[in-house]
Amino acid sequence: MQRSDYQQLPLTPLSSEAMRALLEQLLGKDPSVGGLPTAIEARTAGNPFYTEEVVSALIEAEQLVV
Repeated sequence: MQRSDYQQLPLTPLSSEAMRALLEQLLGKDPSVGGLPTAIEARTAGNPFYTEEVVSALIEAEQLVV
C-alpha cells in the first residue's frame, strides 16, 4: 500500500433499490428465483462486486441457471 501506483478507492454500499436493480439484471425476473435476491442482498451488504461474485459462484456450482 506504500507504492506510488497504489490507490485505495472507497466503495459505499448500494442502496436497497440499486441492489434490487442489480440483482434483477443478474438473475432476471423469473418467479423461480423467489427470495434469492433478498438472501443475496442480506449476505453481501450492498457490495456490488461481492454480489456479482455470489451470483457467479452459484452459476459455476450449477445451483443457478440464468
